[in-house]
Amino acid sequence: MIHAMHIIWEDSAGSDATWDHEPEKLTPAIINSVGILVREDDQAVVLAVSADDNEPPSYDGLLAIPRSAIRQRRRLE
Repeated sequence: MIHAMHIIWEDSAGSDATWDHEPEKLTPAIINSVGILVREDDQAVVLAVSADDNEPPSYDGLLAIPRSAIRQRRRLE
């Protein structure tokens, strides 16, 4: 059975700017991700953009979100 998830998680932030003086202020980004739950374990929750109707399904567009970064999660009906 395929389950969709909405996960709010904290990501790092970076800049490619050249700093001549004081570096610009960077803060972590809060990300909203929605996808098909592929797997979860002690380390991460893996979401996919799409899945086919094979058994077992093949997934596309995978994203592994570290459990330590997850702020909220909700299963979508």
